[in-house]
Amino acid sequence: MFRRMSVPGGRKRPPGNFFQRWLAFIIGVLLLAGLVFTAPVLERLPGLGPRIEALRESGVETGAFWWADVPEVSEAERYIRQSRDLAPGN
Repeated sequence: MFRRMSVPGGRKRPPGNFFQRWLAFIIGVLLLAGLVFTAPVLERLPGLGPRIEALRESGVETGAFWWADVPEVSEAERYIRQSRDLAPGN
C-alpha cells in the first residue's frame, strides 16, 4: 500500500542488475572502438573522400580543440567584424 520513498542524499540502486550494467558498458566500449578503427574506411566513400582530401590539402587542423588557432577562422572572423562595422545603418 505504501511505497518506500528515498531519503534526500540517500543511495539509490542503479537501474538494471549487475550483468545488464556490465553488458551495456562492454557494448559501449566496443561501439567506440569500432568507430575509432573503422573511421579510415570513411575516406573510401564517394561523398566524403574528396572532402577529407581537401581538408588535408588545406592544412586545417581538424583535431584542434580551439578553432581560433586556425588561420582561416581568424581571417573569417576579421571579415565578419569588418562587414558588420561597415553595414548600412551603423
